[in-house]
Amino acid sequence: MQRFVSIALIVVGLGLAMLGLLAGLFYLGLPVVSPDARYDLLQINTVAMAVLAVSGGAGSVLAWVGWRRYSGAASSAAHLPSPWWLVLLFLLALAVGEAVLQTNVAPWLFPPVHVIASMAAPLFLLALAASLLRPSGLVVQRRDVALQVAGGAVLATGLAIVIEVILVALLALAAALIVALTPGGSARLETLVAQLSRPEVLSDPAFLQSLLSSPLVLIGAGLVIALGAPLIEEFSKSVGVVLIAAGRARLTPGEAFLWGVAAGAGFAITETMFNVVTVLPAWGGPLMLRSATAVVHCLAAGLMGLAWQAWLSGERRWRLPALYGLAVVIHGLWNGVAGLASVLQAQGTLNANLLVGAGGTLLVFALAGLFVINSGLFVYIGRRLGQPPVMALAPLPVESTVTPEV
Repeated sequence: MQRFVSIALIVVGLGLAMLGLLAGLFYLGLPVVSPDARYDLLQINTVAMAVLAVSGGAGSVLAWVGWRRYSGAASSAAHLPSPWWLVLLFLLALAVGEAVLQTNVAPWLFPPVHVIASMAAPLFLLALAASLLRPSGLVVQRRDVALQVAGGAVLATGLAIVIEVILVALLALAAALIVALTPGGSARLETLVAQLSRPEVLSDPAFLQSLLSSPLVLIGAGLVIALGAPLIEEFSKSVGVVLIAAGRARLTPGEAFLWGVAAGAGFAITETMFNVVTVLPAWGGPLMLRSATAVVHCLAAGLMGLAWQAWLSGERRWRLPALYGLAVVIHGLWNGVAGLASVLQAQGTLNANLLVGAGGTLLVFALAGLFVINSGLFVYIGRRLGQPPVMALAPLPVESTVTPEV
């Protein structure tokens, strides 16, 4: 089984690395191939760099890990940098990126800065978890940590996207059937299809307002964002932990938690890198929001690591559904509050309704509260798992009593 996994890592990794290289070159060449089309060069160059970093970089790591495992090469212990160096790196990248965007000086510098900033916050959480677990004497292999980060970045995200697309398609089909069965439903569906066939309709305030006012749209979107996505993503992030842990004689809770955090960090890197680039030239605010979301990804994935460790060890297997449920609740609550805040703020802007917009602002403060709670829970779990092992005291030697002869 493990030999098959190693070969699969080599093949998939090399394929992803090649795909990332070709896709990155394709994006860079778009303005040359179609010079008459209007392109945002900053966005194109940033997307190209992100594709090269995620698909090319993570694919290369997967292939390297697969080859090392296949050849039986020994792996050295992972030595992660101090988390505070990564905080400094994030702040520096944030400052440089904003300076480039505001002044338009050296725009070529922005794509690599965006990649660095997107990676810094998730890797900070990984380094923080490792430092919290260090007092327990935990030693993890560099190869295992690299595999989980790379797998979370490309394999988990790819699996999650495929399942989510299928889920959205099924929900859209179900909604269309429900509408079609209502009086006048067929005509409404034809009108909607005609509207969606025009790209400019997505910038029409009246059309957007009709979507935001539709109970069917809001309920469907809420189910996908607050329930479907967390269920799918937390499962997807944990697949790598299960595949590698299955070949181990024993996996400690600390190791399982760190593996999960590593997978969550990889997932958060990809999500941040591609989600933030879609809202350019706005960058600093969305980047900080996605960096806060990295806490949710790493915490929930760490809980999934603990869940699978309990199941595979055969001890307290009830923890798998319990911790899976907790991870989904944490993720779903964050997604739900963030999504509702976005809807209220959008409605307030479209309707010029200050009260509705203020409700969205209050939910942003609620999101900040969730960030503090999730961060505290992350540190608490890390400290509990990182407690030094209790050393049993050796019994004191019993002094022999010799009765003197009379």
